Amino acid sequence: MGRMMVLSFPLDGGDSGDAEEREAIYAFEDALAARLDTVKGAFLDGHEFGGSAARLFVLAETEKAAERALKLARDLAGDVPFDVEGFDDDED
Repeated sequence: MGRMMVLSFPLDGGDSGDAEEREAIYAFEDALAARLDTVKGAFLDGHEFGGSAARLFVLAETEKAAERALKLARDLAGDVPFDVEGFDDDED
């Protein structure tokens, strides 16, 4: 059973954020993808902007991989706040 986590970052620069916010999200996404290469069974599955938030989608094959991926994301984000939503991938 897999797990998808949605990391949601609030944006202040309008619906899709301003250029600076989007660049910061792209840089975070690249850094997180590189770090997730060290976690067996976890990977980044894209992003979306809208609703004054940026969302990154992380897929993990096991609960342990999900926990490790979330720890890497939190460590990388530092003081930057983000919300996490997660659900099992067999819930349609």
